Amino acid sequence: MNPKTQEQFAQALREARSRLVHTVAATAAEMETLEARDVGPRSDAVTSTTAVGVLARLDARERRELLDIDAAQARLATGTYGVCVGCGKNITMARLRALPSTAYCIACEVERESRPVSG
Repeated sequence: MNPKTQEQFAQALREARSRLVHTVAATAAEMETLEARDVGPRSDAVTSTTAVGVLARLDARERRELLDIDAAQARLATGTYGVCVGCGKNITMARLRALPSTAYCIACEVERESRPVSG
């Protein structure tokens, strides 16, 4: 990967990280507001609990995305960006442009997604 392309990906990752940090901060603030709200009737309590649950799931997903971006930035810094961590083959440029934080080629990602979830 040439230096210009590397810098383009570095910039895309920085921008994605910045957007997510702002989103996570806003989500955390919304959760605090909902949790602190003095709920009235039982239906309000159910609505508030549901909203907090949704925001918590979004927050976890967004935090995972931040970890993926950080890992991609580390791979960029070490010169392994664009190489699949599953099979060691190059990830296509089209995939990297669509998902700059991806660590897997399409074949390895499909395999990962088809495995049963453990836990």
